[in-house]
Amino acid sequence: MEMLELKKQIQAASASHVQEIGEILLYLGGQNEQIAEQIEQDLANREMSIEACGDALYAYAKKHQKGGSWACAVLGMNPENPVIKLILDFYKIPSAWVADAAGDAPAAQEEAPRDEVIDLMDLL
Repeated sequence: MEMLELKKQIQAASASHVQEIGEILLYLGGQNEQIAEQIEQDLANREMSIEACGDALYAYAKKHQKGGSWACAVLGMNPENPVIKLILDFYKIPSAWVADAAGDAPAAQEEAPRDEVIDLMDLL
């Protein structure tokens, strides 16, 4: 999917953080067709534009500021990162789709830890 509406909104973005949101969405959409379709459908609605998401991110950063700093950092596409989480929540993108796009197993399908005890003396 080409994500033409997203690309149009990135070019028209009024602020760098809004452009970055668009780039994150473009990356995620390029990794997963479901995400791309969801984003393009949402962007058709003015209340779901990347500008609106940028406003939500700005409000979140200001609300959670520490001292004089209110910046948010994105380090990878970890769905637990507050910025990525906010973007995913804003566009109602399940975090499992992001895990799938990254090639990780969704948390629900990960193998359960074993209650097996290994005696290291048995290895000698």
